[in-house]
Amino acid sequence: MAPAPDVPVLDGNAVTGIVTKSDLMKSALIKNLTCPVADMMEDVATVSLYHSLDHVIDVMSERNDKVVVTNNDESIAGIITETNLAFFDNGQKIAGVVERGVTVRRRKQPRGIMGGGMLFLAPVIAEDIMTSPVITTPPDTPVNRAVSTMNRYEINSLVVVEKSDIAGIIKRDDIIREVAK
Repeated sequence: MAPAPDVPVLDGNAVTGIVTKSDLMKSALIKNLTCPVADMMEDVATVSLYHSLDHVIDVMSERNDKVVVTNNDESIAGIITETNLAFFDNGQKIAGVVERGVTVRRRKQPRGIMGGGMLFLAPVIAEDIMTSPVITTPPDTPVNRAVSTMNRYEINSLVVVEKSDIAGIIKRDDIIREVAK
């Protein structure tokens, strides 16, 4: 069951305000959650810095969730959320990205001549679209303290790290869902 979307506040038939998920995250009910984040966290999908944009999208689609990007040593390099994908400009030049030429066959021109040419594609990888650094928390952090961190940084999740290993992720929607029970 997904948490409710933003809810309008009505006075009769007139909308006088709206209650957002951000408002709920500042509520007294959530401020009273003192259990450790380990009790609410879930596992998180990871991808390598060098995974292609297509692979990242496939993983995010399978899980319907964000992914953590890892370095070769499995340490956290960044995170990719729906927002990263929504605002990524695939047409932008990315510093240091080598272009590769791909021959494409074009449709017939008005004079019946087949057009042909080179289409240059930039191989976009996870590192190009991730957000870094990633805000993390240990698994024994009380949920209300984790929520304070989320509110301070205006983020919707925290990666949970135990020692140097990724233990999971705690997300705003899971916290709201827990309070709604």
